[in-house]
Amino acid sequence: MKYLFVCIVGLGLLLGCKKEEAVDPALVDRKTPGEWSAAQVGAGGFGNADSFKNFQYTFEVGGANQVVSLTLTSATMDVQYALFNPLGQQIDISTKGRSVTKPYTLNAGKHRLVVMADRQAVGTFTLNTVGLNADPVRIESPVLQSGSQSWGPLGGGGRARTLKNHFYTFDVTDDNSTADIELFSAETDIAFTLYDALGQEVETTTGGRYQFLLKAVKKGTYTVMAATNVRAAVGNYQLNVFGKVANLKRVESQVVQSGIQTWGPLGGGGNVRTFKNHFYTVEVTEDNTPIDFALESANVDVKMVIYNPLGQIIASDFFNSRYEFKILDLKKGTYTVMAATNVRAAVGNYQLNIFGKVANLKRIESQVVQSGIQSWGPLGGGGGARTFKNHLYTVEVTEDNTPIDFAVESADVDVEMVIYNPLGQTIASDFFNSRNRFKVIILTKGTYTVMAATSMRGAVGNYQLNIFGKVANLKRVESQMLQSGTQDWGPLGGGGAVKSTKNHFYSFEVTEENSIVDLEIESADTETCLFLYNNLDVAITQQQGSRYLFRIIATRKGTYTVMAGTLSRGDAGKYSLRIFGKVANLQRIPSVSANAQGNWPTGRSFDTYSIQITDNNAPLDIDLSSPDTRVAIYLQNSGGTKVDQTYFPYKSIALPVENLPRGTYRIVVQTHNPIFDPGGSYSINLFGRFTDFKKL
Repeated sequence: MKYLFVCIVGLGLLLGCKKEEAVDPALVDRKTPGEWSAAQVGAGGFGNADSFKNFQYTFEVGGANQVVSLTLTSATMDVQYALFNPLGQQIDISTKGRSVTKPYTLNAGKHRLVVMADRQAVGTFTLNTVGLNADPVRIESPVLQSGSQSWGPLGGGGRARTLKNHFYTFDVTDDNSTADIELFSAETDIAFTLYDALGQEVETTTGGRYQFLLKAVKKGTYTVMAATNVRAAVGNYQLNVFGKVANLKRVESQVVQSGIQTWGPLGGGGNVRTFKNHFYTVEVTEDNTPIDFALESANVDVKMVIYNPLGQIIASDFFNSRYEFKILDLKKGTYTVMAATNVRAAVGNYQLNIFGKVANLKRIESQVVQSGIQSWGPLGGGGGARTFKNHLYTVEVTEDNTPIDFAVESADVDVEMVIYNPLGQTIASDFFNSRNRFKVIILTKGTYTVMAATSMRGAVGNYQLNIFGKVANLKRVESQMLQSGTQDWGPLGGGGAVKSTKNHFYSFEVTEENSIVDLEIESADTETCLFLYNNLDVAITQQQGSRYLFRIIATRKGTYTVMAGTLSRGDAGKYSLRIFGKVANLQRIPSVSANAQGNWPTGRSFDTYSIQITDNNAPLDIDLSSPDTRVAIYLQNSGGTKVDQTYFPYKSIALPVENLPRGTYRIVVQTHNPIFDPGGSYSINLFGRFTDFKKL
């Protein structure tokens, strides 16, 4: 019984173990799932069969005329596929839909199949293949992603090639492959540019918040500029690169900033090269790199000028704007930037930002030296002439070939300014009617002189002198003003425009060689004259014919004499004499006067007087008048020789005599014509430096 059971079981096993037949692999329905995720920003787009953002597959067909059935389905979105033969030629592209299927008779070899969906579409699909000996193999490719990045608070650089935007490099590892590059931002419109390995622009895309580019590329290193569509737009972005690519790297760059700066209460210097503006140096650290210079102000229109390492202008921007920028491809070296106001003296704050391969932004130190508020005083300034009635200053220029900005301004009166080099020569002047004058000059080291002047002589007001640049030690040049005070020519008046002691004489000292002396006389009553004599008693300058006269002359050190006179003899009135310059010790030169009365009984009568002249080269002035007859004067020396006489037949006559030697003289007074003129009474007046006047 035992053995019967074993036999029955053994027979049963033999009857149940039928041999299983092998399944043909080509008849297997192969399912290949796929998914486009939001992390990779979805699919690569319909028709974009070369994009690795779509799914790329290869499969082998084992023999000729092999029937292969393709079915592509998705529950969430429309899909499409494209089929390529082993030579890379497109065999077919399917319709779009959520389920597409088609059989193909294919030859042996490796085929490529691309599964596509709308660009950025997110979802899943299933690819069913029948007729293949193995599952389709996905072509692997890396995805390079920048991650979320920001252009920062200063924003991007717009579509220009500038490191204010962000640059990335990546390697293409296979020849004749396609790179799919996309850039997107949730906050701002964007643009990007692709450059080849030589740095030449390949293509640019612009507009919108999502941009992509499909480009056939060769093996090598490429650069992408991730840009805002508009300069200074602010926001975040992400850059993705799909394909046979590797090594996505951000190109390092720097932004150097001045920080918030101010041109100060005196404002900037406008669009001229002046240290009233602000200068900066910056180092460019790499050759042939784009450098982005930007200057902006919230308060005032700005200007910017860029100089190369030789100091030559290479860029300037003079449009009216509160934001100026310039992008330049530069070589290594140190460059200079001038941050300026558009209009001189405009006041405000600014910031200078420089983007690129840059380092060491430094403000160039400069000085402003100021006179402070000064006044020309109650007598006013001296007009445009070089005179110490104006105010003169010296200033040291401390560096060679540097721009120096001289400015004088007044709230009260039009001003002028003259600048002199260390030799005292005029190198700049500004004589237009304005209350604000400035001059910018490139100067070498040395001590210069500036004259702060009123536009019109005698104009009264306050002013301030400011000098900007590499300067030091602004000093007012000391000078003196000598005054006679109010004086009176007396009831007999002055002596007219001749050297007459009826006028008033003063001596004064010039204390420095080659010094400018300014003389002025002023009378409210009568027209005047003004004569200046050197120490040899020679007239070296004169002025006559007005109630206000002045004369400016360069003099040497020494003692000088000035005559303050009336224009016409006998004119009476008061006057003031003033002298400005390196002068001292104004003193009225003493003189005396004498009077005598007489009578000629007949026309043949005459009277003789004697005087003693006390000074060498002294003037003597004689007046003779008669109510009755014409008169004449004869001046003789002690030996009776005639020195001078009158010639004209008048009842009142004068004999002014210059430069008499010291000694005794006789004065003969008589009728003009002893034969025809009758006798009569007379009066004689003498003015000069004499003693012992008596009638003989």
